[in-house]
Amino acid sequence: MSAVVHDAAKKRFAIYAAAAEDQEIGFLDYDTQYPSENVTVLDLQHTVVHPAGRGQGLAQKLCDAAFIYAREQGFKVIPTCSYITGTYLKRTTLPDAVDLVYTQGSL
Repeated sequence: MSAVVHDAAKKRFAIYAAAAEDQEIGFLDYDTQYPSENVTVLDLQHTVVHPAGRGQGLAQKLCDAAFIYAREQGFKVIPTCSYITGTYLKRTTLPDAVDLVYTQGSL
């Protein structure tokens, strides 16, 4: 598997199959929101991994990349995706992942 690629124009983080660089094996889609002045939030909407890529930690890699990007940009995240709320946030080793979650009044 290749590294996670961020395509800001498509608002997507993706992983491509090593054998075919144009074959997406997993992705995380997001939308950008601006709930108030000086606040940017990534709404992490869908995390999908092709059946051939499951069980390899690819969903976690995609989420790690999105959370790291949010941190580096000074953004917050809304974890709309059920994988992120149900699994990722409980298992992540990123020390500040939970702190990046946006809730009304969290700023």
